[in-house]
Amino acid sequence: MNGNPSRGRAYRAARPGWTTKGKLCWNRTASQLRDMGVLTIVDGDALANYCDTWSRWKRAVLFLQKNGDVFTTRDEFGKVKFIQSWPQVGIARTLLTALNRYQAEFGLTPASRSRVSVNVNDGGIRPKPRIVRQ
Repeated sequence: MNGNPSRGRAYRAARPGWTTKGKLCWNRTASQLRDMGVLTIVDGDALANYCDTWSRWKRAVLFLQKNGDVFTTRDEFGKVKFIQSWPQVGIARTLLTALNRYQAEFGLTPASRSRVSVNVNDGGIRPKPRIVRQ
């Protein structure tokens, strides 16, 4: 993001109609990114993908909260044959990895925020320069 010429003037993004399940995520995240001065018109698709991923991750997590991480399979006599993880365990893990990458790209983690730079002329916010004393 530092010195990226594609960064333009921050803007108020309109939520795409197909991200209805990620509406909460979109409203919260678009507002935060706009306030940070890093959301531009070219970021809409990436933000929509982030919100869609968040929505699917949330659905998997809610399933696991309700049903637990594992289920048992029993034989015809009721004896436990094996214990297995729900598919949602792997789904949630994979989606969380994707969410972490999106968050880093958008500057939504402390480490990634330290690397975000926005041109002041574009209406964005630029962190104060560090003063080095010799």
